[in-house]
Amino acid sequence: MFKHNFSHKSWLAFLPVLLMFLVACSDDTPAQMQTPTPPPAQQEKSIVLLFENDVHCNVSGYVKFAGYRDAIVAADTAYVACTSSGDFSQGSVEGTLSKGEYIVDLMNLVGYDAVGLGNHEFDYGADQMLKLTSMLKAPVTCANLIDLRTGKLVHSPYVIKQLGNRKVAFIGVLTPSAQLSNSYSFSDPVSGKFIYDLQDSVVVLSHLGESKEKDVVTYSIPLIQKTHGIDAVFDGHQHTTEPGEWINNSEGKPVLRLETGTKMKNVGKLVITANGKLQPELVPTDNMNYTNAAVSAKVDEIAKEMDHRVGKVIAHTDFTLHADGEYGPETIRCIETNLGDLCTDIQREVAGAQICLINGGGIRTNIEAGDVTVRSIINVLPMSNWLCILKATGQQIVDALEIGSKTCPAVNGSFLQCSGIKYTVDTRIADSLEVSPDNLLTVTGERRVKNVQVLQADGTYAPIDLNANYTLATNSFVGYAGGTIRVLRPAERLEDGVRTDTDITIAYFSEHFKNGVPSIYREPQGRITVIK
Repeated sequence: MFKHNFSHKSWLAFLPVLLMFLVACSDDTPAQMQTPTPPPAQQEKSIVLLFENDVHCNVSGYVKFAGYRDAIVAADTAYVACTSSGDFSQGSVEGTLSKGEYIVDLMNLVGYDAVGLGNHEFDYGADQMLKLTSMLKAPVTCANLIDLRTGKLVHSPYVIKQLGNRKVAFIGVLTPSAQLSNSYSFSDPVSGKFIYDLQDSVVVLSHLGESKEKDVVTYSIPLIQKTHGIDAVFDGHQHTTEPGEWINNSEGKPVLRLETGTKMKNVGKLVITANGKLQPELVPTDNMNYTNAAVSAKVDEIAKEMDHRVGKVIAHTDFTLHADGEYGPETIRCIETNLGDLCTDIQREVAGAQICLINGGGIRTNIEAGDVTVRSIINVLPMSNWLCILKATGQQIVDALEIGSKTCPAVNGSFLQCSGIKYTVDTRIADSLEVSPDNLLTVTGERRVKNVQVLQADGTYAPIDLNANYTLATNSFVGYAGGTIRVLRPAERLEDGVRTDTDITIAYFSEHFKNGVPSIYREPQGRITVIK
């Protein structure tokens, strides 16, 4: 069957075969294949594939996921397999404090049949990603992660599961944006040269996302449109909910694409009938009463450990500090929010910088009205990025704002919340920017970002000087580790690798907000104007 050591240039030739398919496979089966004794033909049952994507450490979701699987198995009407399309190890305090290991413990108790990787599996570094995947009892599949030192795949490109008299092949692929957003995890820490690389491929355990741009092959929809042989795609990465859309492939045949959203809000379910018909469904977990005793006990054990470590009340707020809003739970990725104002103010003050910029994707959830615990802060800033203080020019700062506003008002994790600066985004203007290999920005048309002003010592604002140097506080992702806003990389680093944004914010809340967050943060302060 497939070989593990494809050369870089051979991937496009194998696009039609690197698929999830429901066909009889040859007897040349890999080590990952599980081959229970098939039942007699008259007992042939349907196949049920349960799947999830972008769980982001919602530990209670695994209890229901496993319980639902158990109920189907107990009914004895179908063969069942469980899969993940990635982004499981990061997203809450349980992931942050254990660097994903608590989550792998839960997944092992659930019992998966195939696991794909997401970009956030690299948030703790490539070495920790490798540790997590070695801890997983389920086979991990990723057909496009290559170790450049050996030229070989890091994980198996496929997993084959025997279900009754049929075989199902699962092939995982990871969005190339993982290499951009976590470039430090793909690089040698000494030389800075890439030691891992991501190649493009067709997948079923997809962590690619749903862009409908016809020419962007690294998203799931155009990838389906340009290939043939896919039966179904379990998608992830963009946290959207898709109960089942049919997309024609290059031969005009329909391919099914599904996505469950995020945080285990739904369990994905694909029934494959005995005659091969596909019946998709998303099962909401809010009212689901299914449980699994072993997984539930492990969740309780983790919860007790977390309460001991992070349950301490450190502050209070009379109002909710929002990452959500009119654009949904990720509103902070497209407009100013009061939580964005507060987080950037804290880091600018602690850094003693003139300006602070933080990407909206680095601020993950609300701080609800009431008591604020250590857990609350870690859930907001689960990546624990380093505070990075730069000496940046006005031009570099303006260029960073332009890149961050590229898709505004559509949500984009690179959208920049700010302190010590104001700016306007005119969304009526189409973006026309390109970033060169030496990290310089070229805008061929009119800029979307306008009226950039810097806070002065007397409390007034003045237009930014493109040729002047400013002290800029940001996080390591924006400063140099991420792959989207690369224009700040040439800036001189005044501090890096000393303090994390999580630790800074916990300490600041503990010291300043025991009696409440100031009412000035009840609403956004008008730093970012978005013209629609």
